Amino acid sequence: MNQQDSVLVNECLLALSNALKSNAGLESLCKGKFRLLARYLMSADYEKNILNLLACLMSSQDVVGDVVGMGIVPGLLVVCGRSTNAETTLLCLNCFGMLVAHPQVVKEAITKGIVIVLMNL
Repeated sequence: MNQQDSVLVNECLLALSNALKSNAGLESLCKGKFRLLARYLMSADYEKNILNLLACLMSSQDVVGDVVGMGIVPGLLVVCGRSTNAETTLLCLNCFGMLVAHPQVVKEAITKGIVIVLMNL
């Protein structure tokens, strides 16, 4: 992906975050799209905007249940583990804080190694 495409993806992520913040209740429209978000989350170019978007999405418990098995938890663990930026780490922890309300997410996080990542922090 070239620089122009990267800027476009970041602007789209920011626009989606702003739309979700302004229109509560639209979070359920993003259900089933978490595999795509998890792929973009693994790229350092997009991680901050993806984390902001996830923070908006995780306000809905209906959406939190959809996250299980979609790759978001391992993606968050990778970003949290490699992050040297305090803001990014705080965004990851904020997303984890919203996710732990769902028991299956907690089980997935434990099996994927959240304990090791948190001890490292």
